[in-house]
Amino acid sequence: MNLKKISLACLVTAIAFGFSNSSVLAVDPNTANTMGKVTFSEDASPTAPLDPLDPNVDKPIKPTDPDIGSGTAGPLSIDYISNFHFGNQLISAEDRTYNVKLDVIKTADGKNVERAPFVQVTDKRGSNNGWTLQVRQKTPFLTSGAKELKGAYLSLMNPVVKTTKDNQAAPPEAEAKKIILTPGKSGSAGDVKTVLTAKRNTGMATWIESFGNNQSGPSSVQLFVPGISEKIKDATYSAILTWILVDSPVN
Repeated sequence: MNLKKISLACLVTAIAFGFSNSSVLAVDPNTANTMGKVTFSEDASPTAPLDPLDPNVDKPIKPTDPDIGSGTAGPLSIDYISNFHFGNQLISAEDRTYNVKLDVIKTADGKNVERAPFVQVTDKRGSNNGWTLQVRQKTPFLTSGAKELKGAYLSLMNPVVKTTKDNQAAPPEAEAKKIILTPGKSGSAGDVKTVLTAKRNTGMATWIESFGNNQSGPSSVQLFVPGISEKIKDATYSAILTWILVDSPVN
């Protein structure tokens, strides 16, 4: 008996709802629908580097180092990478650790300012698949005559990750507080080290990793040189670092 009452009540409600809709439609039959549409395509144009101290100043900066290139193009790009300069040092028979020189960049208003060394990555693919930034030391520190600064190695420390205030994407993760780069032997490149990892649905838009800040920047990129390593007077030693941007997270 109770079951029948419940069923009847439901049926009455459904019928009443149907009549209510019919009466509303009958009042104003002159209606029509339109649509709004938008399609997004990949933006393959280069992305200008921003000020790593304050990326929210939405104006590009320019490097003053003539050896810094314009970055890579494409929807997933490396927009800027600092060169590491350690200046002119005295020859020493003891182990020495040298601090990097701060970058000098030109701001949008034309001022030259110092910044901690940094790298900038932009993801405009629209796939949200994530990415990985890696680095390896391709060559030892060599003179123009191929004399090696034996035993020397680089350390990258104190990662600081920033983006613009309007970017709501989850940040990529700095992989380690300290990365040590050593060149390979017998002409082979050194081991690949992961710098930043953006997992799926993270790392979209523009991201900057600085090594330290304006105070700690010099000691956040260091060159160690053994005292027993031969050093040629007035010779400049250079090493090549290769930065690799992989279009997916690397475990």
